[in-house]
Amino acid sequence: MLALLATVIVASLDWLWLVWNRSQLGGIVQHGAMTINAVLILVAATLVLRHPLTRRMQPHRRSALRLLMLASGAWFFRVGLMFWIAVNGGPVGFDPATLHGNKAGIGMATIAMRLPNL
Repeated sequence: MLALLATVIVASLDWLWLVWNRSQLGGIVQHGAMTINAVLILVAATLVLRHPLTRRMQPHRRSALRLLMLASGAWFFRVGLMFWIAVNGGPVGFDPATLHGNKAGIGMATIAMRLPNL
């Protein structure tokens, strides 16, 4: 359990570093949505660790489920992007090499961040 939690924390920190230092894909809105998602993952991971220490298991379960959903945010984005491409018969409305000019991509990045918190 702790190894999985440590993996999620390291992956989120790595995600933040990659988005702001190395990424050439997407725009500022997509980077902002991914950053918020990574920060929410770190907050949920903190709560997943804190609640069992205070012997509060019901909030721990909720936090663990939220962490699972937040960590799946990149998967939600990819599924949405592939759905968009399948429905339109190809990459429509954006440059597939850079993902720029994609209003649907901005919407999908926002949904991938918000969907786990509904």
